[in-house]
Amino acid sequence: MSQKQGEFSLSELDRLIEGSDDYSEREGYRYLLNFMEHTNRSSAIAYRFCSAFESLVPLDEREGFPTKPKKDKKGDEEKSFPFKKNPPRNAVSQDDWGGLKKLLRENYEKIPETSPPLLLRNLMKLAEYLNFSDIEKETLKALFVIENDALLTELAGGMVRARDAEGPVLAKLIGKPENYKAYSRLVANSGKFHKYGIIVTALEFGKSFPMIETILTERLSTPNLDKAEIVNLLLGTPAETDLDYSDFDYMGDELDYVREILKNASDKGLSGINILIDGPQGGGKTELSKALAKSIDKALYLIGEENDINDEGNPVPVLDEDGDLTGYREPKIKEETTNKARLADLLRAHGLLEGNNEAIVLFDEIEDLLIKGTDTSKSADTDSKIMINRLLENNKTPTIWCGNDPNKFHPSVRQRFTHSIYVGHPPVAVRKKIWEKQLSLSELQLSDNDVTSLARTYDAAPRQIALAIKAAKITGRGLEAIQMSLEASSRITLGSRDKIIDDQGLSKYFDPELMHFGTVANQNGEETVKRLIERGKNREAFALIAKGEQGTGLRSLGRYMAEELVLTPCEFSMRVLRQSSQFSSGTGNIYSAFAHAANHRAFLIINDLEHLSNNPQSESGWDKSLVEAFVDAASTHKLPFAVSTTNPSIQLPTRVTALFSDELKLEPLSEDQKRKAFDIYFGQEAPKEIEQVNGLVLADFADTRRHLDKLDTTNLYADDVVGLLASQMGIRKSEIKSGIGFGQHEETPPQQFIVANDEDRAAARASATPIAQTLK
Repeated sequence: MSQKQGEFSLSELDRLIEGSDDYSEREGYRYLLNFMEHTNRSSAIAYRFCSAFESLVPLDEREGFPTKPKKDKKGDEEKSFPFKKNPPRNAVSQDDWGGLKKLLRENYEKIPETSPPLLLRNLMKLAEYLNFSDIEKETLKALFVIENDALLTELAGGMVRARDAEGPVLAKLIGKPENYKAYSRLVANSGKFHKYGIIVTALEFGKSFPMIETILTERLSTPNLDKAEIVNLLLGTPAETDLDYSDFDYMGDELDYVREILKNASDKGLSGINILIDGPQGGGKTELSKALAKSIDKALYLIGEENDINDEGNPVPVLDEDGDLTGYREPKIKEETTNKARLADLLRAHGLLEGNNEAIVLFDEIEDLLIKGTDTSKSADTDSKIMINRLLENNKTPTIWCGNDPNKFHPSVRQRFTHSIYVGHPPVAVRKKIWEKQLSLSELQLSDNDVTSLARTYDAAPRQIALAIKAAKITGRGLEAIQMSLEASSRITLGSRDKIIDDQGLSKYFDPELMHFGTVANQNGEETVKRLIERGKNREAFALIAKGEQGTGLRSLGRYMAEELVLTPCEFSMRVLRQSSQFSSGTGNIYSAFAHAANHRAFLIINDLEHLSNNPQSESGWDKSLVEAFVDAASTHKLPFAVSTTNPSIQLPTRVTALFSDELKLEPLSEDQKRKAFDIYFGQEAPKEIEQVNGLVLADFADTRRHLDKLDTTNLYADDVVGLLASQMGIRKSEIKSGIGFGQHEETPPQQFIVANDEDRAAARASATPIAQTLK
């Protein structure tokens, strides 16, 4: 095995096995001599020092101290310096003080001079990489020696009797009493060593002196470490993603601007560059951050997270310096969870990466550190606020911060971000890529239709997706297990099993070929949709109005276009928007809807446009204030949007009509579409009876399918389903006519379904498959 000269030796390996550390023991005696040199023999501290040494060191190992040992009547040693709560002054003779010095010097000289142990060498490297001053380095070395020399640990700890006494004790041990204030600041709870996660409070371990942070002692005990290796050990390997920057094109020019800021700031080594990515939990903020870094060829370090978890939770292989396998260890799920520890990780990261123009830092869950300006249940933490503000102003490495709700951040923090960008729940196309990635990692296969359906149905975070797939692989139950796991996760994380379901997603039965477009101004509807989608992908705005009777697929059309544009649908009903409350007006709601879509870069869909008026057939029936608000908001909206109305004959005000760049009209299904819909919804070829039912729309098939899911379908056949479709169509048209729908639609009586005679039916069913066997 290759090794660097002076870095590692067999003798050092022997010392590690035996648990000995000659270096710390020798340095410990030197520190004790320094302490005595800077302590007045007549002081109470001198007595306490002598008392502790006499108690800790056996008589046969301290020959010459005390110079005249006391003995009791039995001849056993009697303490010359018994413990006293209030030690006397002038109680240590010149001979005893000199004898102790002589003993310590002899012990010091007996131990051969050796090189510092491996861990201390690596700690000093870390100090160098963090640009620690000479005083900071000598303090770190002293703390290491105190912790690793048993005698010094007890003696130094015994000298700490008052609050904040560690600094003065360190000053004496190091031999520089004039620097005691600097040492005190370094080891204070609010000092640099605590903030950087170098030391932990000694009282947590029943000690009097601070101790080196466990994460450092664990990870820096490897030989031959260079800076890059220390960075990877303490920060983890840079984060990776299978997603590309192009997967987030739907976020538009603003994301390009953020990318430009990060690239230029990193290339030029600029300080104080902070990007906030905010949005709901599970929206993909972390994956976007990874894709941003990947697109500009920068390493992204995730702070406060463990990066060596393998997908299966199996033991992690441990390799030696030559890359040879030496064993395994248990995977670490998460090492530090406290806010203080995460801040220390961040400060260490900024220190280690200073001057590295190829790195970016990601700090997720910024709420762990920030004061919530509107949360009165959380007390103010002035020191923390000031520290965070200074960090945002002076951090040497560009940093991406992820959070959920910046409105709860302290105002002074919000003002210090270079730029912020919102990430809502990812569009279906992005969710599908996440599903495909996780399925590939787990080597679990699902059909493309099933993957699309999962992406459309569940608004799940990547972690939920990964766990659901893992459960499916364990049980072998495939899609069923995934759905069960997602809904169970929703119950415990969101409070309800159905909250994870995207209520603005397309049905799993949706097929764009089932939309029956009428001709508008000699324009083919399918071609219009394709053209608008292409415009939207090129970041060109458009304004679409779609008309059609209830159930023809108006809502599905808007959601389909959003999906194709790789945008999240932002859906409202004018019926709801127009309603005023004590907190908002109808006009305010309209402005808010457009603003919400603009702020979140979503595809705005406003249904039921006829509710701008209670009487859309009359020009005077339009609510002037609502119309004015809609026209004003729509005319200044810079993103594509669509509106719809279930009253095909609606006569809109001229000012409203002039807003729209395109119009579409949806009609009942054609004969071919009826047959295709029957096969999609019910899994069978449509019987000939379907030809007798005219005027069917997509909603009739959807409602009938939901009805069948609740019925005993053992003895039902395809022709029975046609009867149910006809009945459902009649119900729908009756509701519209009775006013449950809105507006005065021209209605024709429901078509009477003609049932085949019993003889023909019996013959047909002899070779037919019950519907129960084909319902998916």
